[in-house]
Amino acid sequence: MPVEKINGAIFTGGIGEPAEEIERNGVKCVINLCGIPTAYRSEMLPINNGGKNDPGRFAEIMKSIEANEKMKRIPILIQCQLGQSRSIVIAALYLYYSRRYPTFDDALFYVINKSRFAAPNPDLVDFVRKRVLPLLRRPL
Repeated sequence: MPVEKINGAIFTGGIGEPAEEIERNGVKCVINLCGIPTAYRSEMLPINNGGKNDPGRFAEIMKSIEANEKMKRIPILIQCQLGQSRSIVIAALYLYYSRRYPTFDDALFYVINKSRFAAPNPDLVDFVRKRVLPLLRRPL
């Protein structure tokens, strides 16, 4: 799956992307959600592609993306194994968390429409709605 531009700061994609594709898109930071090593440097913050996760890990991921954005390490590539589910959900969660969208569902709708290959796992989306959103404190 190719790297997909969500907005000026966020891209999504899979771990199989060649380094040249990442460089061509000007990516300065890679957040790896599947924990599988790649040929390029990435920050490993793995999550499961379903409902069995630690909700605190999602807050950790939000803070990492936020810190990289504040340090101007953008664009940020959020990647999972195929670039279809975890990366899509985390990109949407970050757009909501950073107050770019009023609801998580609005952000998810936007991200799904920006990515040709989006297929978020319903169990992961449900987990975020039920277990992550109530714990997530958005910055003011």
